[in-house]
Amino acid sequence: MGNLYEHGHHEYHTFKKGDEYSQVDAQSLLQRLGLDRLSRTALESRWNVQWSNSWATDDGLDLQKHILYQWYLSPRLIVDDSIN
Repeated sequence: MGNLYEHGHHEYHTFKKGDEYSQVDAQSLLQRLGLDRLSRTALESRWNVQWSNSWATDDGLDLQKHILYQWYLSPRLIVDDSIN
């Protein structure tokens, strides 16, 4: 997330609902980012949905969704070794 704010780097990922390999890739990405269901239920997790938008494609056969997540780090979780 820091890279996003420092460099303005945005990531876009598209996964197909009915494609098993695409769904495995999606789950892997969510786990790596700490956005999977287990990570989000952990007490130290601070991911929140700040904005989302859903729409159907022109043919009505597919649903598209954009989600903006924001991660909040509790001050209690920050460890500063320079403090004695």
